[in-house]
Amino acid sequence: MSVQQDKHNVSLEWIKGELDGFADLIDRTLVAPFGQINLIYIKSVTDSQTLSRHVITPFYEMGDTNAYRDYITTYPGTEEETTKDVAIELMLSGYVLLSINDVICFFDAIGTESSGVSETSAESISQGPSDALTEDLAVNLNMIRRRYQSTNLKMETMVIGDVSKTKVAILYDISRVDHSVLAELREKMNTLEVDILQATGELEKFISSDKLRILPKSIITERPDRVVFNLSEGKVAILLDTTGYAIVLPSIFNDFFTSMDDKIQFPIVGRFLKLLRIIGVCMTLWLPAIYVTLTSYNPEIVRVQVALL
Repeated sequence: MSVQQDKHNVSLEWIKGELDGFADLIDRTLVAPFGQINLIYIKSVTDSQTLSRHVITPFYEMGDTNAYRDYITTYPGTEEETTKDVAIELMLSGYVLLSINDVICFFDAIGTESSGVSETSAESISQGPSDALTEDLAVNLNMIRRRYQSTNLKMETMVIGDVSKTKVAILYDISRVDHSVLAELREKMNTLEVDILQATGELEKFISSDKLRILPKSIITERPDRVVFNLSEGKVAILLDTTGYAIVLPSIFNDFFTSMDDKIQFPIVGRFLKLLRIIGVCMTLWLPAIYVTLTSYNPEIVRVQVALL
């Protein structure tokens, strides 16, 4: 039994309303002399080849909407009768919503991007996922959406660079983000005028309000799991096409002492690892000064043989 558009209030309008703010949400209508169908899917988590081969092409080849409906509803993996919550879960995981003769069904076209995905090099950890962001924005969005399947995850896209035409994606959880930070970021991004934008470091420099600030206000990471964790904390992530790093902002001093290992290990182990990093920084900053102070005040405190080492 297929889902009628009035059952459980699952309709095209309801789905589009729930997924409002998804810049990669595709709403298409296929029109032929014998009828038409509607498609809705999230591009970043859907396999375009599966969609073309098993959904779009058969529609024009069959020449009849009733026969096409029977083909789709009997295809392995197709979900027919569902509820509102399940419908959203299917859409977020990569299913395609089809409306055929006022009948709604969900076709399995889940896309898992693996092209160009390699292991992390700059932020390696002992446990947890080891995949890193790539230089392909579509692949990066796929990795993030597979880890953060929520309708609250919104995405805005823009093109920056009069010459480079670099695609930029801004991701945030609308229920957790600081909207004043988001508004300020939008204003800076919309007024940015550059010829070429090729790296996240360049963008970080351009959007920084205080050029003389020593401590950065953002973090650059290559780990999709770290991006997802920070999104859940209410932060904003910026991804660029052609670069394998993301900008996460705003950042605080504690963020620079935190590793994804801390979240995976037992709490006491994670706190101990963070404490070791803090102690290491303190030793690096203070021990040389203490040594110079002691030897300058009284050279006999430290033996000459040790001082010459």
